[in-house]
Amino acid sequence: LSAMEPPVPALVLTARREFVDRVEAARHGARGFLAKPASPAEVVDALERLVQRGVGADSTVLVVDDDPA
Repeated sequence: LSAMEPPVPALVLTARREFVDRVEAARHGARGFLAKPASPAEVVDALERLVQRGVGADSTVLVVDDDPA
């Protein structure tokens, strides 16, 4: 989906909650990630955030890691 023109934002909804799963989803082009169970309102909110970001918008990335290594 991310390779289409224009790119189609993808939201991943999964029972797996590990950080590595989020990274893998991002590597495959996902723009959002929700862990199950998610209410319909949470899904709609996440989708609205994806749509509001818009194509070509500037982005900022914040990475937080509590692993001392």
